[in-house]
Amino acid sequence: MDLVVRDAEGVEQTVPINTDPATATAQAALQASIGATSDAVAGNTGGGSVIAFLRRLRDVLPNSLGQKVKTASLPVVLASDQDAVPVKQTSSAADATAVSAATSATTLQIANAARRGASVYYDGAAVLYLILGDETPTSSLYTLKMGDGYVTYFEVPAGFTGKIAGIWSAAVGSALVTEIV
Repeated sequence: MDLVVRDAEGVEQTVPINTDPATATAQAALQASIGATSDAVAGNTGGGSVIAFLRRLRDVLPNSLGQKVKTASLPVVLASDQDAVPVKQTSSAADATAVSAATSATTLQIANAARRGASVYYDGAAVLYLILGDETPTSSLYTLKMGDGYVTYFEVPAGFTGKIAGIWSAAVGSALVTEIV
């Protein structure tokens, strides 16, 4: 008895299987319990061998990962006790503020549990060291550098409702902060 094996390049190789009677009997018993490699694909009736079931599973599942068109995608069903899934948050209110540059730690926006989003714009000649959270910003502890060759616009990550602070390398210009509530 031989086993046909296909390598990663798709080349088939025949490998002899041990023909010792005890081994052959064990292989026959295994084949009888899980099915032969030549078993046809199992139908939807629930019958068939393990091999047939695995072939059917292979035929039903997508053969690659990644985004697919609707007809090639697997349906996903939410649990029956799943909480509501928010799809879209809307807001028609925003507060814009100009915060003057300072060489000491300055609060750009206080913590606000009602915040849905925020943005900071700064294109001044000095560097603005911006930090999210309760830490005090410094030139070595910051979330983002802005201005003077760095980014000029920053959108605060969705869901962040904490304090936004900054410190400038020189008191030049101001940061424009917009909070969406």
